[in-house]
Amino acid sequence: ASGNWTDPTKWSTSSGGPSCSCVPTQNDNVVFDTQSGFGPSVTINAQAYCKDMTWTGGLSSPSIAGTFPLDIYGSLTLTPGMSITYTGAIGFKSFAASLRTITTAGNQLRSALTFDGAGAQWVLQDPLVTFNNGTVLTLSQGSLNTNGQFVYLSRLNSTGSLARALTLGSSIIELTNTSTSAPVAWQINSTNMNFSG
Repeated sequence: ASGNWTDPTKWSTSSGGPSCSCVPTQNDNVVFDTQSGFGPSVTINAQAYCKDMTWTGGLSSPSIAGTFPLDIYGSLTLTPGMSITYTGAIGFKSFAASLRTITTAGNQLRSALTFDGAGAQWVLQDPLVTFNNGTVLTLSQGSLNTNGQFVYLSRLNSTGSLARALTLGSSIIELTNTSTSAPVAWQINSTNMNFSG
């Protein structure tokens, strides 16, 4: 049911099942489906973790709020028409060299995004659009494939010496940075970077 992420009474190990009196870890897939109560609405009220996060179809006005960081160790799948006021940083992470997908389903994100996983690959399934000027995407480690999708951000950064790969294909990248304190909108260090258009 709707509530705070850290409330163990809100989680179950099966769809529509009884409370597990537990909170998801980076090893747990999190699914919001039609058995999750009206909405549902979840507030990330502390540092949160999960493996895959999936919001299924058929939900009634689902929403996500909060300001604390969320680390996702798998894929992210949203559903159309969500209310997203969540502004916490989203870290896409991985313990293994595996493929992850990101589907925003037409929703605008308000979070800074970081991709950080040795050998991990993330592939966009649809456009990635952020809501406000100031949103930064950082590729720290691993591979990001924008897969020909439209990307709308304030800034895109990928510096440092860790192994990284950025594949754009036919993607159009629109960067809106107007900051005077961090005026560079596109900042990529070529060290250990495999870049392809």
